[in-house]
Amino acid sequence: MGRVPGPGVPASPERTRHRLTQLLATSAAHWLSDSPASMPTGDATHWGGRALALARRIGDLETEMHALVNVGSCRLQQGDRAGASQMEQAHAAAGAANKIKDLWCWAS
Repeated sequence: MGRVPGPGVPASPERTRHRLTQLLATSAAHWLSDSPASMPTGDATHWGGRALALARRIGDLETEMHALVNVGSCRLQQGDRAGASQMEQAHAAAGAANKIKDLWCWAS
């Protein structure tokens, strides 16, 4: 089994991409597991926010857009209008990257 990088040692690109996938999946799982009566908890926005920060740090535009959709949708469902701004950011980024079709896939 490979060694886990210590503090200050950057993870490999594969390990970082795997972590991004885990963060997005955790965010989506929290969002989808909440009942409509209770609305999503802060857990979904927390994990999606971590994915968003990591995606921005490493310059992964596709994951950034996906995280913006996750977090923005969650916030809107909670009645937080800031979610609309995140959805607009995702739409603008997708348009600039010619990935509008991908954006609609994530949002549905």
